[in-house]
Amino acid sequence: GGGAGGRPSRAMLLLQAAPLGQSQLLSAISSFGPVRQFLPVQPLGEGAYLLVYYDLRHAQGAAAGLHGATLCGARIQVAPVDEAVWAAAAGPGGAHFRPGAIAVQAGSPGVCNAEVRRLLARCGDVFDVQGVGLWRAAEYFDSRHAAAAVAALNGAALPGG
Repeated sequence: GGGAGGRPSRAMLLLQAAPLGQSQLLSAISSFGPVRQFLPVQPLGEGAYLLVYYDLRHAQGAAAGLHGATLCGARIQVAPVDEAVWAAAAGPGGAHFRPGAIAVQAGSPGVCNAEVRRLLARCGDVFDVQGVGLWRAAEYFDSRHAAAAVAALNGAALPGG
């Protein structure tokens, strides 16, 4: 599912026409890949859940497979949760949050994004690397790989440094 500005999102709002049991839903959504979070959204009423996958690819597959589907007689609607929702969840003064994204200090401003991507790929599939200069924003498909990269590469010298 696409979030704000067309950026894919790992998170989506799942709404049901007729509420199903949480275990039935969890079984259905898990068929698309490992689920990071599956929480009821009380303000939206019974049958509304926040669904977050670890991997962008699983989230995209679930959004396509679940939106408009019927599960045990209940029609399912899916809406991506964009970055504005994550920012609101962080609260006033809260940090910008995008699961799977990390900031990387390149060894020198001349290091190209392809080289940064190659280095980061040791920890998992890289979705995107953006930026110029010393700081780059990198995003992994799977948020667990971003955590592994932070643990493995924190303090490591990057090319050009």
